[in-house]
Amino acid sequence: MTTKITSLDSSVHTTVEWMRDIQKELGWDDEERTYAATKAALHGIRDRLPVTEAVQFSAHLPMVLKGVYFQSYQPDETPKKIRNRDEFLNYIKDNFDQGPLDPETILMALLKVYKQRTKSTGELKDIEAILPEDLRGLFTKVIKD
Repeated sequence: MTTKITSLDSSVHTTVEWMRDIQKELGWDDEERTYAATKAALHGIRDRLPVTEAVQFSAHLPMVLKGVYFQSYQPDETPKKIRNRDEFLNYIKDNFDQGPLDPETILMALLKVYKQRTKSTGELKDIEAILPEDLRGLFTKVIKD
């Protein structure tokens, strides 16, 4: 399918490539589950960040994933007061509606693909620097790999 609008077609194509990379990292064969898990992780990141940092993180996402990222966003309610790793991972898991999920696995897959696709750790380092110490390790792991 094509929209016959080059920029939209390109964004859809790029988004599909990101999703395939995430799915490959997860070792899953279910595209819908991969999408739902990616959305839950994106919303977890978005809701924990201050507005400016959330927008900066999104700047590197393909246009379609940006739409997913900002879907239902309520910037006046962010950043969420999530202070530790378990709260953060549970927040991601609570936003996933397709059965059991290891939220750390999906977060790591998403961040790894983000790093590979953007060819940069700069934004991840910025996020790492503003998070409470207990959450930093989730980002440090990807930055150092």
